[in-house]
Amino acid sequence: MATLIKWFIRGAGLTVPIGLSLYAVWFVARTIDGVLPFPYPGLGLVILLASITFVGFLASRVAFRSAVIATDAFFKKVPVVRLVYTSTKDLVSSFTGQRKSFNRPCVASMSADGSMLALGFVTRDALTFKGTEGMVAVYFPQAYNFAGNVLLFRRDRVRLIDTPSADVMAFVVSGGVSGSKSAADTILPVSMS
Repeated sequence: MATLIKWFIRGAGLTVPIGLSLYAVWFVARTIDGVLPFPYPGLGLVILLASITFVGFLASRVAFRSAVIATDAFFKKVPVVRLVYTSTKDLVSSFTGQRKSFNRPCVASMSADGSMLALGFVTRDALTFKGTEGMVAVYFPQAYNFAGNVLLFRRDRVRLIDTPSADVMAFVVSGGVSGSKSAADTILPVSMS
């Protein structure tokens, strides 16, 4: 009986992540296909990915640069849309743009004696809000969620760590379960400068 339970647990460890990943892809494809009905399942997703790639191709051409700038300026002026547009644009560009924001993993001291630490990502070294001089912005993703919190810390309470960002993100988002074991076990201090 114990062997059967081991096999079940091992099988669940393999099939559940694969199943959830395939379900997520299927759900996105079905949702897109539902909005724009296509005769073949998944064709909407393929067309969407091809369209996004084509827009990226056009945006990289000099002839379309003024159209991109004009579109960006328009969306930044519309009152309610501006908030969604700029937030989404900044979030997407933080992962894909020239200035990636989640490439500086750190450990932040949550207590005065340093007994409680949190893994996060330094997103700003200097803040211009009144009363935030000498502080840095640290983003803490939430486990099993696509959300997070930004907290401000005195610079001396945050230290960068020499660990790949992807390992730290996987570790935090999975609730400390995933990610490189060596990344979780060997947090090396690195200077903030």
